[in-house]
Amino acid sequence: MGNYKRISERKPMTEAILREARELIDNGVSVRQAAKAVGFHEATLRKRLKEGRGSENLGRFRAVFSHAQENEIVQHCKNLDKRFYGLTLKSLRFLLYSYAERNHIRHPFKPGNQLAGRDFTRGLIRRNRLSLRTPRKTSIARTMGFNRIQLAQYFDNLENVLQKYKFLPNRIYNVDESGFQMVPNKLPKHVAPTGKKDVAKAVAAEQGQTVTAVCCMNATGHHVPPYFLFARRWTYWLRYGRY
Repeated sequence: MGNYKRISERKPMTEAILREARELIDNGVSVRQAAKAVGFHEATLRKRLKEGRGSENLGRFRAVFSHAQENEIVQHCKNLDKRFYGLTLKSLRFLLYSYAERNHIRHPFKPGNQLAGRDFTRGLIRRNRLSLRTPRKTSIARTMGFNRIQLAQYFDNLENVLQKYKFLPNRIYNVDESGFQMVPNKLPKHVAPTGKKDVAKAVAAEQGQTVTAVCCMNATGHHVPPYFLFARRWTYWLRYGRY
């Protein structure tokens, strides 16, 4: 069922549609015309009128979670992402299984590995405008400092300094640094014999050093030439003033 694509436009006759059909019949419209107005066959409308209730499902299959339950799970995933602790695909599969078990919901998940199906989980992700993304590593200190109070305090201080000293744009510089590994963290795939257990690729070093690059530019576009800080060389320069 993972690659199933729906080709039919059929839909269930819900309580709202059945209520609309009843109002048309009460106003003097025939059952056939009322069924045509709501977009269903006459026999379907007569069946629902006889049973006295609508249906939320189409056919013998039913959804595992209701709309409210699914929205609760999706909101939980979004809240974890905002707190920088997003769920992996396997963690989400375990969450779905645990949610169904603890709420005594009938489900088709296998109890052996205690995980929801992979296709079921990917379908839930697609339905609710979620996606699997590669996260960027962020330290705990940065996550704690990135909040509304800290940002408001920073911009208030910046505004006070600019109003007090009247800095021109060519006097306002921004400096930032970034670390780079001497060896690539992720290697591209290459052709190797089928069945080979260990596939390797030669690099300069297995554990590369981190080189810091510093860039500086002002508000008018003037920049200081970037420079690199190599391990242990910067400490030597501070001590002796030369390399």
